[in-house]
Amino acid sequence: MHRILRGRYHAPMSATNSFDTVRFWRPSLGEPNTLLADAVCIRYRADATDPWTFPTPWLAGSFDAETWHLPSPVEAGQFGRWSYRHAPGIAMAALHAAEAGDEDPSAPVAAVGRDAYRELFRLQKQLGLAHVVRIWHWLSAPTAGEGETERYRQFCRGRAEALDNAIPAWPNLPPATLVAGSVPGLRMHVILSDSPVEPVENPRQISAYRYPPRYGQRAPAFARGGRVQLAGHQYLMISGTASIVGHESLHAGDLAAQFDEAFCNITAVIDTACNGKASPADLECIKVYLHNPESAEAVLVLLSQRLPHVPAVLVHAPLCRHELLLELEGQMRLDHRNN
Repeated sequence: MHRILRGRYHAPMSATNSFDTVRFWRPSLGEPNTLLADAVCIRYRADATDPWTFPTPWLAGSFDAETWHLPSPVEAGQFGRWSYRHAPGIAMAALHAAEAGDEDPSAPVAAVGRDAYRELFRLQKQLGLAHVVRIWHWLSAPTAGEGETERYRQFCRGRAEALDNAIPAWPNLPPATLVAGSVPGLRMHVILSDSPVEPVENPRQISAYRYPPRYGQRAPAFARGGRVQLAGHQYLMISGTASIVGHESLHAGDLAAQFDEAFCNITAVIDTACNGKASPADLECIKVYLHNPESAEAVLVLLSQRLPHVPAVLVHAPLCRHELLLELEGQMRLDHRNN
């Protein structure tokens, strides 16, 4: 069972999730070892000066930091506004784009998103890695503004305009997440690879890039999930997933029902990617983005019922639609399965 220790949520490790010496990804509670030469260490805290932090207030969970171990040798560098860690065949990179007047719907969010992606294209060329296989975005006040001036819609416009002119064009869209960041501006974390992502869509949902214009003149650009090769391991990366069926938000105001619907969507992505040979219980971790911090205790109960042995973290991060109360994302190692 899940339990709270000293105010922190704790999920016992199953054999599948036990720590070993070859893991690409590791969760930790407390300060991670930031001095590891072959790793990227990420903390969950609002830090305007460190682009490698997740800029979301930590609420509860069995971890509050994570470490991504890269194959040696690892080169640390800076290219424009992007900080990166580059290893053979793979890189992780982080950017923070400060933005004046980010609470103002007229702020040039489209330009911020467009420029960040254009700089990402140049980073790919610099590192010789053709494929972006996972992206995380944090955008302050994403639902500020009305209609096409909404900040999230403006970001989607800028991203789409950049992708329209990418040379070479991305062969596939990667899984991605976008939630509110508590630091003004746009922050991005990406994983780059020399191997392409195999996109996975959810049969319960319309692909995000095919959303009708009611959600914005330029649709979001991401896959619901993706199978990827990361540092010699095969992974399923699942995008931020909410209570959406087709393209409609469901269960307005009902936290438990939204959790159940999002969980069904996570399950559908796993079923599609793994041909029914895996389940959410096999996730390496699950992350929960909450609109209201007061919802954390109720979500802990729901997690203890559904995923009692999966490491989890809950953070405060409002979503890109006002009516959505939570979003789930996860990742799963596949190389020890016959998928």
